Amino acid sequence: MERRTFIQALAASTYGVKAYADTPVADNVKAKNIIYIYLDGGMSHIDTFDPKEDKEVMGDTEKIITRGDFQIGHRLPKVAEVMDKAVVIRSTTSKTGAHQQAQYLSRTSYKQLGTITHPSLGSWVSHISDRDKDIPDFVLVNGISTHPGSGFLPKNQSPLPIVDPKDGLKNSKVDDKLQERMALLKVINKKLTRLLLILIMSSTMIQFVFLNLKT
Repeated sequence: MERRTFIQALAASTYGVKAYADTPVADNVKAKNIIYIYLDGGMSHIDTFDPKEDKEVMGDTEKIITRGDFQIGHRLPKVAEVMDKAVVIRSTTSKTGAHQQAQYLSRTSYKQLGTITHPSLGSWVSHISDRDKDIPDFVLVNGISTHPGSGFLPKNQSPLPIVDPKDGLKNSKVDDKLQERMALLKVINKKLTRLLLILIMSSTMIQFVFLNLKT
């Protein structure tokens, strides 16, 4: 028996409810692209996506309803409008309370040990991916020195480091053919803009003459 079928039968027999919608979902559907963003610091979860009932814990944060029919913190009103297209998971737990060790656990799925450094999620993706490697699989912007990187995997599967996002990627070289195409595109856009202005001016003059003839 498939896991999904088992959960549905268990929920129906125990609680009299269905575990998921009647609309069938194809099991072979795969995501083509995933953007995974891990941010150090920022607002607390109780001020954003996991507001609590206890006012002593919440402080001045108020709950607001979202289009996904659940509540988040009031400081994210624009986000609340699109939460029908998002999923918030509030059931994850951990016995690791210290920030550095918890970040390591979040990045690698392993507890931090002194004898081994585990690969980060991006390094695993790079390791098992067979896609074109013309661009890096993932980047590390202004990263901390304790980031696990590629761990025990080869160093070429480490994140691409970007020290300052304002400076971008340094010591990089753009393909010559791409530069030629960009230069050609710039010339074409310039000519098209000039042609568009001529057409607008001509249309305006024709309308002006027509109005004068009528009067």
